[in-house]
Amino acid sequence: MNGQFDKFLRATTGMPREANLTLELALQKVTAYVRQYRDDFSNMDVMATEQLYWKSFPWDDTIAWVAKPDVTLRFKATGELVTLDFKASTSQVGKNAIPFDRQLLGQAWAIGARHMIKPFFYLVGGQAIRRDTTFVDPDLLGEWLDELEPRVASWKATKLTKRWVKSAPRACTRYNKPCQFLRVCALGKEYADIDAMSMERGNPLEYLGLERKN
Repeated sequence: MNGQFDKFLRATTGMPREANLTLELALQKVTAYVRQYRDDFSNMDVMATEQLYWKSFPWDDTIAWVAKPDVTLRFKATGELVTLDFKASTSQVGKNAIPFDRQLLGQAWAIGARHMIKPFFYLVGGQAIRRDTTFVDPDLLGEWLDELEPRVASWKATKLTKRWVKSAPRACTRYNKPCQFLRVCALGKEYADIDAMSMERGNPLEYLGLERKN
């Protein structure tokens, strides 16, 4: 089964043969991380894993931001919350945690975290583990919210008018695979037709554990 899983991932993502992508590898890497940074888990309590957090925007309480950090931690001494999000790749692009990482900032904002941790597993060669930590900068968090406000307004207007602007070509082949709706999108159908067909093709919100409703 694992060999078939590896073969499928390499065929669909274009990852090199050296990357042995298995669930066992994931368990090994996380176990190695916990051992390497065991002091973290002496100083912090694990509050949750893969938990959904919802938070309404300050300018519009009808729309919520949804975040799902891999691990939520809390410092024993101060009670301050920490988000931890694992990353693994055969490329070292994006290995560093930066103060304006939008995904991590969104997670931190949703749960009120003061710190962000980004472990990175490089899956080629020695398969090294590195970890970056950074404080949540209030100014950058405010900038992130300011950046989101016009986007959220645009999303809301899009939903109300049922006119969905294509993110082509930038989003058509992101994450090394074609968008599952590419064939439908290319037809130029109205939203109602696209929505009906997308429901048949699966639930795009499945990753978050949510069901899509009409």
